[in-house]
Amino acid sequence: MKRLFEILLKVSIVVVIIFVIKSAPSLLWPGQTKSLVQDEGYQAGHYTIGINERSVQKNANTLLFSTLKKWHYEWERPISPPEEIVGANNRLVQITGFMYPLESGSKIRNFCLLRSTQTCCYGPKPQYNQYVLVEMDKPVPFVRLEPVTVVGTFYVEPKPEDGYIYRMEGTSLTVAAR
Repeated sequence: MKRLFEILLKVSIVVVIIFVIKSAPSLLWPGQTKSLVQDEGYQAGHYTIGINERSVQKNANTLLFSTLKKWHYEWERPISPPEEIVGANNRLVQITGFMYPLESGSKIRNFCLLRSTQTCCYGPKPQYNQYVLVEMDKPVPFVRLEPVTVVGTFYVEPKPEDGYIYRMEGTSLTVAAR
């Protein structure tokens, strides 16, 4: 009987852990059935949340990571970007993603904007087409684990030696409407 109780207890603990992991986004952002943030499970040993691009508030200036990801840039064999990416070059756009700071402090000017939280100091290095280097015109509050929308001029500017192919001169940043 004692052995059966121990087994049931262990199974119950595993079920609770799985439930918590699966429902983390809905626990963090309750009441959202069509949330801007989606659970992407474990990737490379890290729990990941990402932007649900179907829920991004779009307008004529919206640029999505799914579009940026279409350019499979390789430093050794560079190819031209697709026309829809070239069309966004040197234009005012808005992009929604997660901030990855490139400097310390509660207010920052330089960061990478990513579609998901998969990349961190311990995670895998993202591909060039999975992030945008953002340089804000003035310091903005660093927002951790909340999606933000950045507005600014977007540049297709492959500089793999500096670590990026997309750059943005940001003029405004807001916590994204979820």
